[in-house]
Amino acid sequence: MILRKSAGLRLAPPDLARIGQMVLREGMWQQRELVPREWLRESMTSRVTIDGDFGYGYHWYTGVARVGERSVRWNAGVGNGGQRVTIVPELDAVVVITGGNYNDFANGFMVPNRVMRELLPVLAA
Repeated sequence: MILRKSAGLRLAPPDLARIGQMVLREGMWQQRELVPREWLRESMTSRVTIDGDFGYGYHWYTGVARVGERSVRWNAGVGNGGQRVTIVPELDAVVVITGGNYNDFANGFMVPNRVMRELLPVLAA
């Protein structure tokens, strides 16, 4: 029997949050530029429109969420099963969600979306 993995990156939530914080700070971590600011901007620019303001850049989903009367832009790195890091610069927020709904699109993708829809108004308050 051959066991295959679809991906190999395994991060604990605090480590994923550190990556999100570095992205939120435009590539900076502890006064050092780890990733060029311009590259992050390019990678988080939508290249493919999926639906309305929802799109995809270079390995980042992009979008705009309505939070009360305002609209806020977000970027998210999405993994299998509900793993997600979402960066919301206008709210100075990084949200890490982990899940175990592997290979289950409906739950692995939609459940974190619902969590974000319910969490964004709280973060914006």
